[in-house]
This record gives sequence, structure tokens and C-alpha cells, in this order.
Amino acid sequence: MKFCRTCNVELIKGENWTTPNLLCRRHWSQYILKKYYENWERRRAVVTIYETKNNKTEKRKKQLNQIAKRMSKKYPKKHIARSRLKSAVKAGKIIRPNICDYINGSAVSCKGRIEAHHPDYNKPFEVIWLCKADHVYIHHKRNL
Repeated sequence: MKFCRTCNVELIKGENWTTPNLLCRRHWSQYILKKYYENWERRRAVVTIYETKNNKTEKRKKQLNQIAKRMSKKYPKKHIARSRLKSAVKAGKIIRPNICDYINGSAVSCKGRIEAHHPDYNKPFEVIWLCKADHVYIHHKRNL
């Protein structure tokens, strides 16, 4: 015979015995709620850690702004080309396509957002529209 470890009620399999933890149905539901809220606190802590690591803090935002300013001074042509293209897309003068121009294998492999690739920064509106994977591939291939 088995008994509930909380209230010492005899457990009958199929009637009031639901778990291997030796709890009756009433105490099992209380146990589940308790565990849920304990885990919820842990999950919330993980989300908070994730948010602080992923650009959510003011300190990190300032760091990213400083990096962006430093890069725009270091590579002015790249910065100008990107900003001119971005404003043209925003104004509707250039339309961002939904399909990658460079198909590495098949169109099925293209996933995610389409990005602009500038072969020449002196011509900011002459771009190749690529998915993220193909954009990384082209830069990697160029650097080989």
C-alpha cells in the first residue's frame, strides 16, 4: 500500500494516485503550481540576463553608438553609401526585393532578410540584393 506523503491518504492507482511522487490528486495540483512559479522566477531571471546581454542596457547602447561613430570616421565612403541607400529605400525610391539576386545552389536556401551588398561604395545605388547566408558567402569568398 502507498500513501500520500502530505496527507497520508491511501493511494489507489487510477483513482487518486496520479504521480510517482506519491501525492494524491489534490496535493499533486498544488505541487505543480508551486513548481511552475518556482520555474517561472528562474525563467524570468534568464530573460533578464538575456535582455542585459543583448543591447538593452543604456551603457551598451552608448557603447554601440560610439562604435558606429568610430566606424563612420574610419570608413566614410562605406558610411555615406549605406546612409544614402537607406534613405532612398525609406523614401520609396528604391524597393527592397523579396528574392536574393545571388543564388548559391537553389532559391530554397535563401532565408531571412534581404540585405544590400555594395561592390563599389562610390556608386551607392548600385547594389546586389542578397540573403544573409549569400552575403556572408560572398564576403568570405572575396577574402580567400
